Amino acid sequence: MAVPGDRTALDVLLATRPGTAYSCRQGFCGTCAVPTADGGSMRLCVDRGTTVLDL
Repeated sequence: MAVPGDRTALDVLLATRPGTAYSCRQGFCGTCAVPTADGGSMRLCVDRGTTVLDL
């Protein structure tokens, strides 16, 4: 699913999977980090790029 420029990946993910765990907006950075298909990780609240998430 593509993420529009005015939204974060976390916003889009929460719209489709509301039970996704995150606490970054409450001051706990890194809790929304998810693995990517290339073996890295992505913080859904701030990172941008063209990658496939491994959910």
